[in-house]
Amino acid sequence: MKIDQKKVSERIVEIMQKLSLNQKQLADLLGITQPAVSKYLKQRIPPAHILFGISQISGKNMEWFLIGDSELSSAKVAEPLVTYATKLRLEKKVSLLPKEIYHRLEELVDSILHNLPD
Repeated sequence: MKIDQKKVSERIVEIMQKLSLNQKQLADLLGITQPAVSKYLKQRIPPAHILFGISQISGKNMEWFLIGDSELSSAKVAEPLVTYATKLRLEKKVSLLPKEIYHRLEELVDSILHNLPD
């Protein structure tokens, strides 16, 4: 089966319109640049991790983006947008921290987790 890049792009645009997102906003949610989003809308199919992110944001599964309507396209991605977008931003921020403080950060997270209510 051949995946049609134009159709994938059209489906991404459809989701952007439904969610009222411009390219910059989608890029920010995915932790990528606006020119990268532009490229995915015009020249190439996004790599798997980006397509997965768009799936998370939209609630559509990856198969829907790649081939359109199918038996599985009604399956929804369970994780809500807010959770996914927050995780992406947090990952990006942690990656910018000096490596020397990773141990302290891990201790802080462990402390927070330990004090969460059951």
